[in-house]
Amino acid sequence: PLWEYRRQFPEGFRRGTNRNLAIWDDTILNASSDNRIYALDMHSGKLVWETPVHEPSARARATSGPIVADGRIITGRQCQPDATHEACVITAHDAKTGAELWRTRTIPRPGEPGDESWGGVPLEQRWHVGTWMVPSYDPELRLIYVGTSVTIPAPKFILGGNDAQHLYHNSTLALDVETGEIVW
Repeated sequence: PLWEYRRQFPEGFRRGTNRNLAIWDDTILNASSDNRIYALDMHSGKLVWETPVHEPSARARATSGPIVADGRIITGRQCQPDATHEACVITAHDAKTGAELWRTRTIPRPGEPGDESWGGVPLEQRWHVGTWMVPSYDPELRLIYVGTSVTIPAPKFILGGNDAQHLYHNSTLALDVETGEIVW
């Protein structure tokens, strides 16, 4: 081996699973269990930059890891219920600097498109619409495709009723790579 990088976590911190990492230019990009996006120099293994996405203790890990699309690091979160609806996001960060470029929620807030699909369920009771598969990117259409998980509690009759869609749970989303806007 030329070098080794071992991320340091606080004592007692529970590490999560991460299924992949990304390579861009001369950097290795990863999303860590402590809700950070970071870049390592591929030649030395030294940390180039690190950017927080959420508080380290929030159970909102990126279990699928990032992809790079047009110089943007794209990653989603698993967002367990105790992390609240705020943790259910897909983000884009600049691959050179780690600066956040956009953040798209997978649970709409009141007044946002998709809010009406929750059957009147209050925002604080909307949980667990995370992403858990690696996103895909179509460079010709400039769209990112991401699958989302089911809601918790999963039985729809407990939420807003069987006839409500509860967007954007159990969906495939197409997002504009530049803005993060949900196209469909």
